[in-house]
Amino acid sequence: MTFPDDENGRLLAEMQAEGIDLSKTYPVDFFHLFEKKPQAEKMAEVMAKSHPEVTVKVFEDETPGVWDVSCTVSVVPSYDSICEWEKAFESIADKCEGYADGWGIMA
Repeated sequence: MTFPDDENGRLLAEMQAEGIDLSKTYPVDFFHLFEKKPQAEKMAEVMAKSHPEVTVKVFEDETPGVWDVSCTVSVVPSYDSICEWEKAFESIADKCEGYADGWGIMA
């Protein structure tokens, strides 16, 4: 399987090269950063209403004064599905004054 030459494509190609079966469903974590806890909590509230199938966690980052929101969804990690979820989550994070900080799977 080949992937586009961008950040998501390179990460998927790396995962495939490591022997991860990308035809199976995995919980994929998408990460978002915020400067203030209320902003992070707002994203979690919006996610609960708009995407109840997604598991959302709000926690303090290792960097002082930064908050993380992880959004976990079980999907087959195809290039298109990763890009689609990433775009949807990023749109919500933007509206809550945060930004996307990558994604990954535990395999």
